[in-house]
Amino acid sequence: MGKCLLCNKKFVDRNIGTLVERKYCNARCGSIFRARRDYYNGVKKNFRKTSPILYKKLIKDNYTKNKKKWHSRVITLQFLKKIKLLHRLIPIKCKICNAKVNLEFHHETYPTTQAKIIDAVLDKKIYFLCKKCHSKLNRKIFK
Repeated sequence: MGKCLLCNKKFVDRNIGTLVERKYCNARCGSIFRARRDYYNGVKKNFRKTSPILYKKLIKDNYTKNKKKWHSRVITLQFLKKIKLLHRLIPIKCKICNAKVNLEFHHETYPTTQAKIIDAVLDKKIYFLCKKCHSKLNRKIFK
């Protein structure tokens, strides 16, 4: 009796006694699990192009699990674009390497109201990172 690493379903392993033990209940679960692992570990740089169907499924799964985070990102971006004093609140450069191009917001918290957004910015929990540093930091977090 085995247990799938993706969906946690129990399955009967008919290949008992072989050197390789099954980890997934079917091939689909195995490919999705490997795709998620590769996506989050940054193994495949062009994941969106190489596996568009799995990429869309990952995005959809991530959205359904973390709706509050997704909406928080949108609300934060819209709110901070409206603020004319953004450059006084957050230095517009990468926090790690001081680059001024290809900047993205990095969230340590996911506030959903404007007051909490301002508090998070002042507490330095929302800040700019360049794409390169942002991907490195996210890889460290997901490992």
